[in-house]
Amino acid sequence: MKHTPGPWKVIPKDSGFADVTISGPCPGLSNRSPVHAIATAHTYKNTTYPCFYEVTEEERDANARLIAAAPELLILLKDIIKDFNEHSLEQILT
Repeated sequence: MKHTPGPWKVIPKDSGFADVTISGPCPGLSNRSPVHAIATAHTYKNTTYPCFYEVTEEERDANARLIAAAPELLILLKDIIKDFNEHSLEQILT
């Protein structure tokens, strides 16, 4: 499975909406915007159903940063898997 190449970054909304956008490069679109939206993180305050989970601005921002870090995390995970395939656990831990 392919994904949008990194780097991804968090773009806060300045328009007063309670969400932020995670964007990344969009190769092959030289005549249009070089970046596009990958995801949007929202706040959520529930006043109707108290059993639903509420998302604060702090948590929304943390979620957005985690999503934006996905390409770098994938690279690190692949490196870890490669190390496990090439070395014994004892070699990795020392």
